[in-house]
Amino acid sequence: MQIAMDEIRAKFVEESNIECEIVYSSSGKLFAQIKEGAPYDVFVSADMDYPKRLYEEGITSNSPVHYGSGILVLFGEGSDAFDILTNSEVNHIAIANPKTSPYGRASKEFLQKFGVFDKLKSKLVYGENIQQTTQFIETGAAEIGITSKSFIHVASMKNRTWIELDSSLYQPIKQGVVILTNRSDNIEKARQFQAFLLSETSREILKRFGYQTK
Repeated sequence: MQIAMDEIRAKFVEESNIECEIVYSSSGKLFAQIKEGAPYDVFVSADMDYPKRLYEEGITSNSPVHYGSGILVLFGEGSDAFDILTNSEVNHIAIANPKTSPYGRASKEFLQKFGVFDKLKSKLVYGENIQQTTQFIETGAAEIGITSKSFIHVASMKNRTWIELDSSLYQPIKQGVVILTNRSDNIEKARQFQAFLLSETSREILKRFGYQTK
């Protein structure tokens, strides 16, 4: 989300004159920090589950709002996912950690439904979040890997071969946003940011960077 969010933030600041700081990490880690009282105003998550759990615990001022959905792609040489994943010359396959990353859960689900997880699990290298997972691919720590479609727009990844994975083999990566109540003096500004994230301006940015917005 960092790639799109940087542009969304800049547009929001330009239009609202409200300064804001973005803290990037895996949704699971941010969820844990919020539970411990981290001073965030808005939680933009890569899934709907973490925001829902915060809402159920009374830590948010609204129920989760769906702002977009992620898409999985496989970086690797070839045009067929099975051939790329099962290539005997591939020793390391990067995916995000399924325990902390919604993209990791979706990647694991894809591999299981695709019928290759058990065969490949000894080759899997887990990134702390989707950004670190992509860095494994970028640096060669993993020859191939599954990540977010948004990363095809990163300069260092633009010339790499990728294929979009069959979305019927993993649950939609619906992403949600909630306003947190731990700093009541900023709630109105937080509402303005959430409204902007749901605006047509932000939707166009999200679509451009590889997200679905319906």
